[in-house]
Amino acid sequence: MIKLNKIYYNIKKIREELSQLIEEHGWGNRNQLSLQSPDGNFQTGDGKIEYHPGMSETDFTHLNIPIDWEISKFIKNNNLYRTRIMKLRPKECYSYHWDRTPRVHLAIDTHEHCFISIDDKLKHIPSDGYAYWIDTRKNHTAMNCTLDFERTHIVGCTTHVVE
Repeated sequence: MIKLNKIYYNIKKIREELSQLIEEHGWGNRNQLSLQSPDGNFQTGDGKIEYHPGMSETDFTHLNIPIDWEISKFIKNNNLYRTRIMKLRPKECYSYHWDRTPRVHLAIDTHEHCFISIDDKLKHIPSDGYAYWIDTRKNHTAMNCTLDFERTHIVGCTTHVVE
């Protein structure tokens, strides 16, 4: 996990944008909203890419949100595709898996007991306004080890490799 110090993102403004999106579109079946898709649909692209036969992650480049939003700035500045808002409820975790490409995370709402495990090492991504590059080509999972807090991250795919 590597902190990308280039640009600070206004988390308060992003929370307002997310609130508007959730009010208008809801969370969908998998507690995700697609910020980029091939068709402008906020549900196209949620879950594993395998859930979308005939599509690859690089098909998800159409921005589903206004270009002048802070979230759009995050997506553009980091050259992301298939970017999603991902909510992890209390006492939940994802399956242990690996992805085809690295991911860039921007933590919006998090807690000290929310972690990502990469090759069996726990890391906490703070909601500090900075993006974090994660080599999700390695085995990993995310977990929310709280009893009553919802973790929310914006996560986008990238081809950029940080060493």
